[in-house]
Amino acid sequence: MKKCPKCGSVYTNDFVYCDQDGAPLSARSSKTVWIVLVVAVIVLVAAGFAAVPLLDAYVMSRMTFKVVDASLHVDEGHSVSALESVSANLVVQVQNDSVVSPSMKSVKLSCTASGQKFAEIVWPSAGEQPIPLPAGAPTKVNVRLQAAKGASGLDLLFLAMKKTLTADCQGDAEVSLFGLPLTKKISFEEKLW
Repeated sequence: MKKCPKCGSVYTNDFVYCDQDGAPLSARSSKTVWIVLVVAVIVLVAAGFAAVPLLDAYVMSRMTFKVVDASLHVDEGHSVSALESVSANLVVQVQNDSVVSPSMKSVKLSCTASGQKFAEIVWPSAGEQPIPLPAGAPTKVNVRLQAAKGASGLDLLFLAMKKTLTADCQGDAEVSLFGLPLTKKISFEEKLW
C-alpha cells in the first residue's frame, strides 16, 4: 500500500503518483501498521476488563431482591438442642428492571441467633438448574436452602431462657449473565421462638 504525503489518500502498490494532487506516493510503513494493531488490541482488552464491573453495576442496580416469605426449620430426626441440620424455604420477589435477562444461579446465607452463627444454608441442591429472571418483569422464586456441608450447629441450651429468639440470615444471591457472575446482598429475619 502507498500513501500520498499531501492529501493522505491511500493507493495500491501499482500507483506511483497521487491522482488528486500529482504528488509522488510513498510506501506505508509496516511498522506503523503493527503499532496500530498492537494499540487496538490493548484498547480492546482494557475495554473487556472494564466491561465486567460496568455490567455488574448496571444490572444489579436495576434488580431488587426481597424475601417475601421465609421459614427456617430443623430437619426431621435431629435434636432441637443443636440446630445441626437447618434448612429454609424462601420466596424471593425479584424485580428485574434491566434490559437483559440473567438467571439466578445460587443463594448462600449465614444465619446467626443472639450473635452466634448456627447455620450456613445454600441453594441449589444437586441437580437443580438456574432460574431465569426475565427483563422488565417481577419473578417469584421459590427455593429450599439446605445446610452446607460442615456447618456447625448452635447449642441452644443457654438460649432456652430467652423469651424470644430471632434468626438473622444474610448473604448473597448470585445471578449469571453471559457467563459472568454478579452478586446481590439478600437477608431476612425469622422468629425461632
